[in-house]
Amino acid sequence: MLRLLARGARPARAVVAGQGLDAVRRATSRTGVYHRALTALIEGGRFARVPGNHYSAMTSPELTTAMVEFLAQA
Repeated sequence: MLRLLARGARPARAVVAGQGLDAVRRATSRTGVYHRALTALIEGGRFARVPGNHYSAMTSPELTTAMVEFLAQA
């Protein structure tokens, strides 16, 4: 999804998950492209922290709840 957004796709709503805080906080040699894309999309965006690590957070009920609430506001 992030790659599509970085290339100009503009859906009404999009969820970008699993980026980790490095991609949100600052550009590094590892996260520079993601950081630029995320900051360009920040208007109207939201950040939701969910428990777990890169893998376990993707299956957490808190992530599901955050995504459903965000998408329901369309």
